[in-house]
Amino acid sequence: MWYIGGMAFDIAAARKHLAYRDQERAQRCRAMEAQARKDADTIIAMLVEKYRPARIVQWGSLLRPGRFREWSDIDIAMEGLTDPLDGLRAADDASQLTEFPVDIVELDRIDPRHAETILQEGLVVYEQP
Repeated sequence: MWYIGGMAFDIAAARKHLAYRDQERAQRCRAMEAQARKDADTIIAMLVEKYRPARIVQWGSLLRPGRFREWSDIDIAMEGLTDPLDGLRAADDASQLTEFPVDIVELDRIDPRHAETILQEGLVVYEQP
């Protein structure tokens, strides 16, 4: 038992509470990650069907199990869209399919260094035959 400012402070109880809180947070994050993965699959299927990109790459925290947090988003990169407005339309359509923020980028319209990083660290989830 510690005394701070004349008041008793049970450090063991505090540690137990913090461990419980961390465990709850981890459980919430695992559930969120599972839902985000399902939503990402739904979004990718919609993008393939509606926009027919040449390639779709998933990147970000969903590719690293256990790294998805309350502030995480669903990161998707597309390549080969024909209409310049399709990227905006795709982002809007994707946001209707999930409660998570969605970050859709067009590989052929972003800084080449960023596109290269996405291609190196991401996972190609769709490519036209």
